[in-house]
Amino acid sequence: MEKERKIKLIAISALIVAVLGLTIAFASLSQTLTINGTATLDAAKWGIKFENLSSGKVVGDAVINDTAMIAEDQITINNIDVSLKTPGDSVTYTVDLVNEGTINAEIYSIEVPKFTEEQEKYIDFKVTYDNGEEVKQGDILNKETKKNLTIKVEFKKDITESDLPKSGEEISLSYKLNFVQTDENDTTEGSGGTTDNYGDEIRSWNLSDTVKMTYYNGKLQSDGTYDNGDLVISGTGAIPDLPTTEKGYPSSDAIMIKLADVSSFEELEMGEDGLPIFKYNPVNLIIEEGITKIGFGSFIYVLPISNITLSSTVTEIGQSAFINCTSLTSINLQNVEVVGEKAFCDCSSLNTVEMPNVIKIEKNAFDSCNSLVNVSMPKVENIEDYIFARCNSLRSINVPSSITSVSNYAFSWITSDGLTIYVPNNSVKEKLQATYDMDKVEIVVDSTKFE
Repeated sequence: MEKERKIKLIAISALIVAVLGLTIAFASLSQTLTINGTATLDAAKWGIKFENLSSGKVVGDAVINDTAMIAEDQITINNIDVSLKTPGDSVTYTVDLVNEGTINAEIYSIEVPKFTEEQEKYIDFKVTYDNGEEVKQGDILNKETKKNLTIKVEFKKDITESDLPKSGEEISLSYKLNFVQTDENDTTEGSGGTTDNYGDEIRSWNLSDTVKMTYYNGKLQSDGTYDNGDLVISGTGAIPDLPTTEKGYPSSDAIMIKLADVSSFEELEMGEDGLPIFKYNPVNLIIEEGITKIGFGSFIYVLPISNITLSSTVTEIGQSAFINCTSLTSINLQNVEVVGEKAFCDCSSLNTVEMPNVIKIEKNAFDSCNSLVNVSMPKVENIEDYIFARCNSLRSINVPSSITSVSNYAFSWITSDGLTIYVPNNSVKEKLQATYDMDKVEIVVDSTKFE
């Protein structure tokens, strides 16, 4: 099932056509066996295919001459037709390699293009995973999972004038992956940190040189989306701040864009509520040991998250880190010392927050968390403006003796009656009374709350 297509080459350009095909070297189980009329063995399903081929990203003076497409057999990519005119030019495509079957598949051989010695001087053709590792023999694609492949055709930069190809040269390439059944699981550790085996890996992305994000255990739906998965952040250092474009929109490197599986903010599909629709929907967010900070806006609008597990190394939640995560119900901030501005703003389902080591809470940190009922913050020193504004279900807050400053507006715009602020001594009570409008709140000295 190998196909080849030729393309023209202009001036010193190197023209490359890549036709990718998968040869399925395995006959899938196709029948149900009945044993003595009482036991059945379900038929296994074999299902390797391509999905979601991108339109191609051009670098330099490269030109895309035709629209690449996945053939009807779903295991062949046709029409990768490009002109590379100048050293440094490249065209890059991305495509999902999907195993929608119930059998793990292993690459037992790869048929790669054979360059002449001269062509090797100026042509580079690679197929890699998200983490930059090249696809190789022995790689495993777990059942009911997918991996994102990058197909890159490049006119090498570091060549001499004598290495340049002849004008008008044409090169035809083909690349074939041959799969067989395997009982092994993919336990590859990508760059950006290591992860334990959480189950079936669906997709992974590098968020930085040292931080990796992996989506596990998602259940494939009929519309092609995945539900009820686990999102694991591994590696070392901080989860990067929300990357943005020149217009201020989240860029293609933003977590929300990656989970939506689109290439730009403009391509986001919005639901009836005006919020983004994701292809990979994580219910559980797990931050592994080694991650120290959750950056500005990291998980903004990642609505499906309802549970967060933080490692002991996370000491700071950045500004707007979880803004509008409307499914989040509880969080234990463990060793976190700083909760940034608007970190949990508009998390309307958040009802339980444990922050035993938090020292500083910045402006609007829990603004509009309408399900919060009780708050304890035994080590807090600084409370800024509007941290619990519009938290209309609040009934009790414990403010410890460690408090050094409280904004005049820390508890503003709480429209319901019945909020009681418990303090350990009269000194703290006087400090709060001097800075707060008493109409909607009662301040009670009760040292037993802090024992």
